[in-house]
Amino acid sequence: MNTKTMIEQNPEVVDQFLEQYAITPRAYIDGFLSDAEGLYDTTTGAHFVLNTNQLKLGRAVLEIDGDDILIDSIRYKGTAGLYELIFKSCPQGYTKRYRNILKRTNR
Repeated sequence: MNTKTMIEQNPEVVDQFLEQYAITPRAYIDGFLSDAEGLYDTTTGAHFVLNTNQLKLGRAVLEIDGDDILIDSIRYKGTAGLYELIFKSCPQGYTKRYRNILKRTNR
């Protein structure tokens, strides 16, 4: 079952899944999971692996702690700009840190 089918068939499960996240990450993850307009980058950005129930960025597991993002156990301050870069197709308001994250996750 793909992510879109899971969301359509189990909206209450998705709501429960999203409850674990703080406001900023929840907004981006919800948008990512329900994106009907192609605003979110599912090619090189974050992706959800159903069989492991994990968010990944490249080959790395992407974890969220509060607003912060952990990639390969390295903590990044979870700003709206960083979430834009990781999740959106056309991000806005980001910093140069993302380039280092991409290098680290796509070895």
